Amino acid sequence: MQKWRENRFGQFIHWGLASIPGGVWKGKSYLSTPESLRGPAKILRSTWDSLMYQFNPVKFNAGEWADMAKNMGVKYVTFTTKHHDGFCLWPSKYTDYDMGSTPYKRDVLKNLVDAYSAAGIDVYLYYSIIDIHHPDWRNDLKNREDTIAFERLKEFSKNQLAELLDLYPQAKGFWFDGTWDSSWKKNGQFSYELEKFLKQKRPGLIVNARMRADEYGNRYEDA
Repeated sequence: MQKWRENRFGQFIHWGLASIPGGVWKGKSYLSTPESLRGPAKILRSTWDSLMYQFNPVKFNAGEWADMAKNMGVKYVTFTTKHHDGFCLWPSKYTDYDMGSTPYKRDVLKNLVDAYSAAGIDVYLYYSIIDIHHPDWRNDLKNREDTIAFERLKEFSKNQLAELLDLYPQAKGFWFDGTWDSSWKKNGQFSYELEKFLKQKRPGLIVNARMRADEYGNRYEDA
């Protein structure tokens, strides 16, 4: 934590399928963030999911990004591994909605983690608990079926997070998002145990407090 506090200046990079439309759909610009475009533009999930087959960043050069960041004085970077749409910027063995299914096929996340780490910049991994693509995601648990489905989603999330730690040992921590829905807040015990599991797996791991609901079901509001 002392190193985290001393870093002070960092980058926060959102990159994924939302970068393809970039906040514009059918010629119309929307005031929402590009990652939230699906709602106001009324884009069908199947249509959004199909953007995966257009994701082919052939000009991506992680080394150039890292050099630019270092020249800016950046000390840490937080990078999206998965946003609310569920698309994974790494080839995950737990889903086909990932880099391995794109025309690019290569592991964007590994390239970035390696390049930034080589430049002496600490890497933190953004991970959204909300996963609109996953069939077991629920924004609330209204019945037994919802609860059973969400148990599978919890296991899926735990598996992916463990996978990220195994694949990218240089990562210093997780920055969680999408934890405001009732389904997650009703699982405070699980989120507490998940945080312990991750820190036991990677001693010294930093996890932002909004990942976990408190004992009253309230979500922490840190950055």
